[in-house]
Amino acid sequence: MLRFRNYLKNELEKRQERNKHYSLRSFSRVLKVEPSFLSKLLRGKKNFTERSINRFSEELGLTLNQRLEFIQTEKDAKQINNIRNLRESVLWKN
Repeated sequence: MLRFRNYLKNELEKRQERNKHYSLRSFSRVLKVEPSFLSKLLRGKKNFTERSINRFSEELGLTLNQRLEFIQTEKDAKQINNIRNLRESVLWKN
């Protein structure tokens, strides 16, 4: 399943293809979020929460099923990251 970050990046790119002047700032207005915060989310400096996925999904007109899939995908990715971090910390101790 596509990560929500990638979905938003793709959506931004589609809008930019349709309109050369469409910017991250424009997209942030649609999503009702600060441009700097959106930038951090898209670059992976901040993580999506269930609340942010729901909020952005609503603004983009996604279905409930799409929202739930994105939420589950983000939860799964977080668990995988936690396992990797734990594994790395164990390896460093040995």
